[in-house]
Amino acid sequence: PQVPVPPYNSTQHPTRRVSISDPADLTVRVIEYTKKRANPDDETSVVRQITEFRVKKDVVTSNSSVLAMLLRSPGFDVPNEQVVELKEDSGWSLEVWLGVLHEKPTDSSYLVPLAELWNVVSAGDKYSMDIKKLTTWFAVWYGSQNVKKLDARQLLFPCWAFDHARGFLSATKTLVYESTRHITEHNPSTHYQLHLPGRIIQQLNAAKGRLRTILHRDLFEPIDPLLREANCPCKAETVFSYQKALMVIDVWPLNDVAFNTPMSKILDRLDGFTYKAQQHACPPCSEPLGHAVEAAESHTRNYFDGLCLDCMDKQKPKTGDEDTDYVLHNKLRQWDLGCRVRHGEPSWYFSFMGRKEKRNIA
Repeated sequence: PQVPVPPYNSTQHPTRRVSISDPADLTVRVIEYTKKRANPDDETSVVRQITEFRVKKDVVTSNSSVLAMLLRSPGFDVPNEQVVELKEDSGWSLEVWLGVLHEKPTDSSYLVPLAELWNVVSAGDKYSMDIKKLTTWFAVWYGSQNVKKLDARQLLFPCWAFDHARGFLSATKTLVYESTRHITEHNPSTHYQLHLPGRIIQQLNAAKGRLRTILHRDLFEPIDPLLREANCPCKAETVFSYQKALMVIDVWPLNDVAFNTPMSKILDRLDGFTYKAQQHACPPCSEPLGHAVEAAESHTRNYFDGLCLDCMDKQKPKTGDEDTDYVLHNKLRQWDLGCRVRHGEPSWYFSFMGRKEKRNIA
């Protein structure tokens, strides 16, 4: 925040004006630059856009201790007009905040691009505004998006920051099933301090690895007894033909295939599995292995629902406190009890293990 200044010369710099409140007794002027200024006197940054918001002073001061302190500083003794100038902020981000704080969000605030949300979060942090006040606004914004066309890596942080449980569940599930190699988040802004806790990314990659383990176990299960116990002459041909059929559709060996292929694509390939038992095979070797493959595909596809923000929140224990949650989770078996989204045990487990640990052991 800068020292209050007289109204800006709008003839020199075209200004976009937004009326948030009528009547209003304060103008918040946001000056955006083409690049971040090295210091307050840096003249190499060109003004990109100026936005002026007409607002109520008492609404601003009651929701931002930083702006309240600024408005109490010397220079605000003009009886009819007050202007506060904010530099290096985003006009769009302040439009979101000021509209919501006045309980009059503008229609255009719901048109902000995904990348702008980092500026919204940053502005709240910079001016000490409660981000919880934006949860309803974000829910409306999210509902207006074609989420399938958005990068799930970019959706992670905003859904987490704005506490949007359904969006976070969806984005995390998408990344676990659609990612190749290591899952990461993507921050398109220069606010590099705004990112998920590392434990969340850790749990996403753990869930992704678990899918591979589940599928490998289920696909190997039909031939496991043949390798361990069978003594028929046809067992070798059966084991070979089954694995060959999986190789034909580029699913086997699974560890090699999964290294560069998302799990969703591997599961889709299983729909093309075809296998025919030997003509004179014994009963164990004549089993219709296609059923086992279908079961493996279904089990893996429905295994993980995504991470649950409520299960990750240690302030929302399910059994009394976070410690009894840890001890009693297998007895409780109501994995989404009290959650805003429905999910099964794997989602509960990976979400619970992604909780922030308390520092003191005893």
